[in-house]
Formats: sequence, structure tokens, C-alpha cells
Amino acid sequence: MPRISGLQDSRLENWKSALRFELRWNETGSMQLKNTTLLYGARDNRRLGESGFAVNKAFLNSVKDFKVISPRMTVLMIAARWFNIAFCYIHAPMEEKKEVEKDEFYSLLNNVLNDIPANCIQIILGDFNAKIGKENYFRPIIGIHDLHEVSNDNGCR
Repeated sequence: MPRISGLQDSRLENWKSALRFELRWNETGSMQLKNTTLLYGARDNRRLGESGFAVNKAFLNSVKDFKVISPRMTVLMIAARWFNIAFCYIHAPMEEKKEVEKDEFYSLLNNVLNDIPANCIQIILGDFNAKIGKENYFRPIIGIHDLHEVSNDNGCR
């Protein structure tokens, strides 16, 4: 059985909605655990990605689609009453990665978000490996309470 980073299987039973988590799987697929279904994407040969979603059985009939875009990006489409919801889980390249790799990732993310229908609510989850600083243009978003003095490149994308 694959390893779930930082989570115990018994905790999965108590989840009431779809949540994302990092996984350690070598292939894409799904797995049933009592009241929860795991939908997961595979990691690549560099051990990147490994993302997925845990969906409570009460919401399983609402799942319209699950797509593994890349090892760093998965999308879960949920049908709600009046609209659809697209949960996009991402794991951005770290700051020290080459600019080409980061540009390719953000270009792919932009294309994925543009391909989601306009009647869907988009919720982006994950790790952007970003530091947001105390620059004035971030103040309306985060206020004056920030951990970092200066933003890194990932924080400005």
C-alpha cells in the first residue's frame, strides 16, 4: 500500500469534503478506504508531484472529472447545485530551479485555468514555494503582518 505523507488512514474517515494531500505513488489511480475514495496522480522519475484528493463517499457522486495534468498538477471537478467547482492542486518549482522550468510550469497552469469553463468556480490549492514580502503593492492583500521583508520570484508571479 502506498505511503500517505503525514496522515494516518484513520483520520481519512473523518473528512467531510474533498481535500488535497501529497502522496507517494508510482502510478495514477484511485483507492477506496472505508468512507473515502483517494484519487491520485503519479510522481515522475525525479520524485516530483505525487498529488491527489480524498473524497468522502457523500460527495463521490458529485465528482465529474479528475485529471492528472502533470506530476505537479491535478484537477478535480465537482458538480454543485448551480455551478461546478474546479479544485486545482499544484506544487510549484522551488525558487532555486531554472527559470525555464518555472516558466513552463506557470504557462501550463495558465493554460489549465483558461481551459476550465467560465461557469466553474476555480479554487487553487497547493504549494507555490513563494515568499510574500512587505512591499506596498501586497499590502491590500496581506496587510502589514508578513513573515518576509522581501518577496522572492515565486511570490511575484
